Amino acid sequence: MRHALDSVIADVSVLRRYSEATSIYPKGPTQVSNARSSSAERTFQVISAVATRAGAGLSLSELAKECGMALSSCHRYVSTLQDLAVLERDSNGQIKLGVGLVALAEAYLGADTLRNAARPHLVRLAAACGETAHLGRLSGAGVVYVDKVECDKSIRLVSRIGSTVPLHCSAMGKSILATLPAQDWQRYASAATEHRTEYTLIGQDLIDEIGRVATQGWAIDEQENELGVRCLGAAIVSATGVAVGALSISGPADRFSRTDCRRIAPDVISAARAIGARLY
Repeated sequence: MRHALDSVIADVSVLRRYSEATSIYPKGPTQVSNARSSSAERTFQVISAVATRAGAGLSLSELAKECGMALSSCHRYVSTLQDLAVLERDSNGQIKLGVGLVALAEAYLGADTLRNAARPHLVRLAAACGETAHLGRLSGAGVVYVDKVECDKSIRLVSRIGSTVPLHCSAMGKSILATLPAQDWQRYASAATEHRTEYTLIGQDLIDEIGRVATQGWAIDEQENELGVRCLGAAIVSATGVAVGALSISGPADRFSRTDCRRIAPDVISAARAIGARLY
């Protein structure tokens, strides 16, 4: 989703205030250009490329091609990251994520006040609704899953903590957008052009949809991000008035109906408000 939406984010003053409160966006263009490290960016590019193939891994040549790097340069990055246990090689020489990332992830998640505040509510909602409950944090032009509690049914959704869903076609994202002043979310929605599925809303349809979300306080992803999946979402607004994330309940569209969404919406909104009240 790296297209016109990114430039819109940079121009929307309210989202800029979100950045200052949550450290999601840089506080000024000059600071970014002066402080940015190309080596750090390349390092993160290597890690991210490996993460997209977390199961199978990548060969060195595949990784170099994926990152647009010379083989020798890629080898230096990989060797250093292996020494730090951030990357590792399996018996076939495939490059995978290393155990060193586990400690970093645990440190982040353990100190994440949003995740800690939301966890009991996720457990309760998943049990009460019989579907998977997700917690997402606003990050750039999307929402990153930072926690989830799965339902106990044999058929359940496949989702991954750390993956990102777009703002304009996810229940969590639309609920966050709807917390902005109308002129800001209208401007943002007008720039959204990516169709993730045949049901993705763009243009005036998306503007009308977010208007409804702003009125009712919850959003539905009607197979707009992934075919066969329906989601209900509500934004988490901190005690300082900043939308920092969202809750969602997700299930197969043939089992989790719109009627189900309307029935559980008050409970999800209540949970989102209770979580937000604990965040400052």
